[in-house]
Amino acid sequence: MILLQIYYTKEGVKMKNKQINRTLSLLLSVVMVLSLCPLIAKAEGTKPNIKIGDYIKLGTYENEPILWRCVDIDDNGPLMLMDKVLGSMPYDAKTSENSATRSHSRNSFRSSYGSNHWRDSNMRSWLNSDADAGKVDWLCGNPPKSDYVGYGSEYDKKAGFLNGFSKAEIAAIKTVTQRSIVSHPEYSAGYIAGPGADLPYNTDIASVAYGFEKAYYENIIDKVFLPDVKQLNTIYNNSNILGNYYLAKNKDGIRWSYWLRTPITDCNHDMRYVETDGNIYRVAPYFGHIGVRPAFYLDTDYYIVSEGNGEVNSPYVGDAADKPGDDISISGPDEEGGDGDWDIDTDQSIQLNLGPWYSSDGEYANSTIPVQVIQKTRSDLENMVIVICGEGYTKDQQQKFINDVKRIWAGVLKHEPYRSMADRFNVYALCTASKTSGFASENTFFDITMSTTSRSPMISLYKSVLKNQILTRCIGPAFIEKIHDAHIKEKTNPNEITIGDEYAPYYYVNEYISQFVVLVNSGQYGGASMNNLDVGLHYVTATVDNIQSEYTLAHELGHGLLHLGDEYNAYGGAYTMPEQQDKQSLNIAGLRESPITIKWKDMLGFRKTYTCRDSNTSNSSNMVNSSWQCMMRTQNQELCDVCQLQGFKVMSQLIKDTDDIYIAIPEVKLYTGNYKNPFEDYSAYTEAEYYGYLAYASDRAQRLLSGTSKNKFTKDMKGQEVELRTIAQNLSGIEEQEITLQLWVEHEDGTRAVTENGEEILKEQTFTVPVWDEKENFYIKGMRNYSGTEFDSGLMNCSLIYKIPENADLKDGDTIKFSVIDKMGKTLADDNTETQNYANVTISYQLEDSNAVPNTQTAVIPVPIGTKMDIEPPEELYGYKFVKAEGLGKIVGDDGLNIICYYEDPSGKLPVEYKVEYDWGTDYPTDTTLPTDNTKYDSIENAKEAVKNQKYDENSTSTVKKNDKDGTWTFSGWTATVEGTTVKFTGAWTFTATPIITYTVTYDWGTDFPTGEMLPVDSKTYKSEEEAKAAMDGKYTSLSTSTAEKDGKSGTWKFSGWIATLIGTTVKFNGMWTFTPDAPVVDADTPTNIKLVSDEYKIGDKATALDGKATVSDNGVLSYQWYKSDKADNFNGTAIDGQNGETFVPDTSKEGTYYYYVIATNTKADATGKKTASVTSSMAIINVKEFVKYTVVYDWGSDYPTDVTVPKDDTKYENIEKAKEAVKNQKYDENSTSTAEKNSKSGKWSFSGWTTAVEGTTVKFTSVWTFTENAIPVVTRKPSSGGSGGSGSSTYNIKVSPEITNGSLSVNPSRASNGKKVSVIVKPNNGYVLNSVIVKDSNDKEIAVTKQSDGTYTFIMPSSNVTVSAKFDTEIAKDVVTEIEKSIEFKDVKKGDWYFDAVQWAVKNNITEGSGEDTFSPDVICTRTQMVTFLWRVAGSPEPKITKCDFSDVDNSAYYYKAVLWAVEKGVTVGTSDTTFSPNENVTRGQTVAFLYREAGSPFETGEDVFNDVNSNGYYFKAVSWATKNGITVGTGNGKFEPDMDCNRAQIVAMLYRTQR
Repeated sequence: MILLQIYYTKEGVKMKNKQINRTLSLLLSVVMVLSLCPLIAKAEGTKPNIKIGDYIKLGTYENEPILWRCVDIDDNGPLMLMDKVLGSMPYDAKTSENSATRSHSRNSFRSSYGSNHWRDSNMRSWLNSDADAGKVDWLCGNPPKSDYVGYGSEYDKKAGFLNGFSKAEIAAIKTVTQRSIVSHPEYSAGYIAGPGADLPYNTDIASVAYGFEKAYYENIIDKVFLPDVKQLNTIYNNSNILGNYYLAKNKDGIRWSYWLRTPITDCNHDMRYVETDGNIYRVAPYFGHIGVRPAFYLDTDYYIVSEGNGEVNSPYVGDAADKPGDDISISGPDEEGGDGDWDIDTDQSIQLNLGPWYSSDGEYANSTIPVQVIQKTRSDLENMVIVICGEGYTKDQQQKFINDVKRIWAGVLKHEPYRSMADRFNVYALCTASKTSGFASENTFFDITMSTTSRSPMISLYKSVLKNQILTRCIGPAFIEKIHDAHIKEKTNPNEITIGDEYAPYYYVNEYISQFVVLVNSGQYGGASMNNLDVGLHYVTATVDNIQSEYTLAHELGHGLLHLGDEYNAYGGAYTMPEQQDKQSLNIAGLRESPITIKWKDMLGFRKTYTCRDSNTSNSSNMVNSSWQCMMRTQNQELCDVCQLQGFKVMSQLIKDTDDIYIAIPEVKLYTGNYKNPFEDYSAYTEAEYYGYLAYASDRAQRLLSGTSKNKFTKDMKGQEVELRTIAQNLSGIEEQEITLQLWVEHEDGTRAVTENGEEILKEQTFTVPVWDEKENFYIKGMRNYSGTEFDSGLMNCSLIYKIPENADLKDGDTIKFSVIDKMGKTLADDNTETQNYANVTISYQLEDSNAVPNTQTAVIPVPIGTKMDIEPPEELYGYKFVKAEGLGKIVGDDGLNIICYYEDPSGKLPVEYKVEYDWGTDYPTDTTLPTDNTKYDSIENAKEAVKNQKYDENSTSTVKKNDKDGTWTFSGWTATVEGTTVKFTGAWTFTATPIITYTVTYDWGTDFPTGEMLPVDSKTYKSEEEAKAAMDGKYTSLSTSTAEKDGKSGTWKFSGWIATLIGTTVKFNGMWTFTPDAPVVDADTPTNIKLVSDEYKIGDKATALDGKATVSDNGVLSYQWYKSDKADNFNGTAIDGQNGETFVPDTSKEGTYYYYVIATNTKADATGKKTASVTSSMAIINVKEFVKYTVVYDWGSDYPTDVTVPKDDTKYENIEKAKEAVKNQKYDENSTSTAEKNSKSGKWSFSGWTTAVEGTTVKFTSVWTFTENAIPVVTRKPSSGGSGGSGSSTYNIKVSPEITNGSLSVNPSRASNGKKVSVIVKPNNGYVLNSVIVKDSNDKEIAVTKQSDGTYTFIMPSSNVTVSAKFDTEIAKDVVTEIEKSIEFKDVKKGDWYFDAVQWAVKNNITEGSGEDTFSPDVICTRTQMVTFLWRVAGSPEPKITKCDFSDVDNSAYYYKAVLWAVEKGVTVGTSDTTFSPNENVTRGQTVAFLYREAGSPFETGEDVFNDVNSNGYYFKAVSWATKNGITVGTGNGKFEPDMDCNRAQIVAMLYRTQR
């Protein structure tokens, strides 16, 4: 009985399950039915239009119909997902008896958990089988039976899933090829379709498919399958139609989890599944509690529906009965492979005879290694030679190896400095075939292993003790003898150990092979470099199918070829780099003093060159590298500028005929900021952590003006300095080099920018680059011991600094251009170098018969577009002699360039006959005949000469008509091409018809013509010139006129008439209109502006006349009218009767503020236009104030001696100072006493002295008398023991300070003994509050004061005289003090600073803010706008009454607009002219106090010469005097006020603060 037939084909595996007995029974049943019943015609079905969300019924499972739903439609058609979970089953069994086969053999963990490889899983086998129970063919060879899966979940005895489907129903299931993600064991073994990466483990359904397109995969042919993460995510994204259909239920309606076919890729066994909450989790495949929810693609080309409408209650029912020849065809359990033979040409190969030291088991004792040329542009003696071997590629995988080499090498050539040296590499692929495929297999050529932590694949010695010497001792010598152009005969036997230095006989290998590379057939991430020439190690490794493979190999070549160190390695923590190691390392240094002592100091600040701490090193380490962005430090970066420089230096030593100089890609930056010049100030470069480099990189990006930032240059950069900088390295050890840097500015149209004077914006500077005097000590070919050289030997930092002229004529779109040229004028770099585009140049190696030279590949080399490709093809290739090359010397275009190098085999060359063919197409003159030539030629050259023997060349012509048209045929000449052994000459005939001449007419009267007139148009053609001229327009003649205006002026236009001119075949009629304006209109001249001067007077003073005199230039008659206004404006006033003169004397008889202005009118009687013109003057503010007189009163209360009288003074004083002096004219002071009795008691009265207080215009002197009773004598008894005794105590004076202002103070008593309590009573004047009570003893020591509940204060009397004083503040100052107690902290405003309180007050009251989160910037100068804004805010930010601003430089959208209006309205300012306010000018100290004085209402002030630099004629004189008297300012010291000094933020807020106190 046949259970399952499996046919292994290239397309996949065909699985057929036909049980013979069952088939025979069915056939017999059909025959019987047909015999007994009449034939019934089947109803013709329909093709449905399946949409997302539609339901179908197809097949049965466990005798129940299966419902499916369309969840997506893609290129494969409708994706159908089972509506319910069909049951819980394991994905795959643990490894069973068949453990040595298929995917289970690739990892030992699969013995315990099962395999997560979809291709040969139990689940895939079962879903795609229609076998009866117990007959399913398990692709992996391991049935899901008891003990190998979760308890009770075995299904090895079940019928295949498709067993319940009819053949027609199976035919409706489409066979498709899908991407199937693979995990670690598969991609490590090379079972992948291409490079990739691990698929991230995302549990959220919205992000579960992230990275799917880049993940490792293989292509699998399936019918029925499980959904993958991408399909699941698509179902989720279709939720607007499907709802939460991504969640599943079982047949009982209970939520159930179900398997996906996507594995956990960085794991050996775990699978993904959908949990009941919609999240995606992982579990081992052998577990049996996860449900199965199959899917398939419906074949709509053949699917026919017999019933249903696609809804859940009426699903489509149908099949694909008419589909021809369908069966169950899926991919087999293993990748399709070859027959184990070589899949490449082995004509050119080397043969190895390996002893047990290299092949302990003898598997590779006699190895044939085919060789392929990947790239060869010159002789091996002139270029770097790279030998690339394969690991884990079987014989029939060598074509994959070749493709991998070409792909990875092309990736390396994308990166500098490899790209610039791309044509100086000769690359060979050595096909070192392994017995088994993949990485870390049991039997591979190099026995490479890699730990999961280090990710460094290295040749292992666990099987063969000298395996890591196989490249240098075995492969290298054999290659150099047979393949390398040196052809040095192998003189040693690698199977014999040389006595003495066993490595010395092989040192020569590294002089001829620059680098060995081993590419590992794996998708894992990994690479390593072994570089110790003294012991024969000089190879790098890299895996090939990882997404990072090209970066990995470029990085490892940085170690092996360029001798660069890892910049991420910290040697285990804190590390101090010895000076010798510092000298030897090319790209790592020890930071000992400062950044400008480091080896790359001359490059500091150039491009991305900085000083960065090793990424794994603690702060105690001094190890640094030059950039955080470097391939030697992190992935997906280019080599930094230091590494590129060192790489060029190394590679220049490995080739012949190198360039004499290396120029780093130049850059242009704004020359400003902390990073601009590390040689002047390196402090910005000292932070070696990442944030330090990040700050530097951010600053560079802001200043950069070249490369992709070229368009950041703007026309506003006039006056700014820019720097053009590059690094030059002399590659000659003999002579100096000279380069010149040129910089200019260029417009978008390609013209160079100039200054307004026509001078070119250009600067150039020449630099001499010193000799590379340490060249012979720097990594010359084959050097084994490098002792180090000076980094800057032959190095020159080239910096050109240029200031863009202030008068530069710059435009939008301008850019900075530059070039670097050598002394011969050759351009070494320019502003396009950084963004230079590259194209691929292909180099193929062909024999003369156009077949490829055996064992060669077509090289692909990136070359800058627009340059020439000049190589020197090797004279010999595998014994074939070079003949010629096509394509050399041509310019590389956008599409690249193809170069063919032809070779001949001199040893077996057969004579070749060449024939000649001619072709000029089908379009040629009928009187000519295509040449023919039947001669056989012995060479291409002779065949090409044959063209000279026929009669047609580029001078050939014919006058035969074409299509009945006259004309001339011209011949292009012949172009020769070689196609095999045929030289084909191609030409072409071109026919030019004789033209038929006709004439046309045009009209032109220029651009100056009257509006409303239309230029004539004539679209006709004429047979002759005369006919065309006769057609001249007749509408406009020399008599034509027009009265249209011109530029708003009236006048008359007159037409000149037409003049005919023949231009070619066009008759052009030219005319001209001339405009004569009417007599001009002359208006009366407007008088000049008048600026009146404000002033202040006392009542009755004689006022100075206001001068309103105006002038005009047209000798008109001037008249005047003076106005008086009760508002601060010059447009709402009332005319003053009789005041019509040039001047006006204001009235000072009444107190008040008056506003005056004058209107001057010019009358010009003979004006032809407006006969009058007027101008309004500025406003004059006249303040008239009453005389202020001060009176004096004295008060000492009611307790005083009977023999004294309170002083009186009826004098009126002119000012406070004189009133205060009056106290000296009365007789009482602190020395006054009296012996008058008090209450019949004798004693002594003491006077406290006078305390001064000012209340309005009254100066009040207060004091108290204190009475001290005489002591009563005390009689004591003498002690019985004799002697004398007595008692008494000392009392001390209590003095009230005479300096108390704004209130009064009294004490009780006026004298007291030590320890006694003294009471203090304080009384503030109106509008004032007590600030503090201060008591000090005779040593100026402050005594503690206690406030009592009744408002009085007490202190304990010390044993000395005391002075009591009090300080009173205004009520607003109290509020201010209270407010500033809540301190706002600024790091540049500290307690104790003279402006501390003022800043606190200003910020609290929203007068101003800090300049940053924690800074106030007290020394920053303020502008005029800031000053008036502060004043406006102090006033409460009132809405100004005037709404129009006459200042042209104050925009109505400016933040200070209302403040300026208010200031003008209040008379605080009148601007710097009638039309300007000068908002951005700095405000001076003189302007500041003037603003404050005017805002205070310009109080009456006589004005006193307080400062020696304040002139009494200055506009700020009275303001300074007022501000000084009121404690608002004390000047700047030494008797100076410095009115013209700019005022800073601290000074302004201090003055504002004091005005409020």
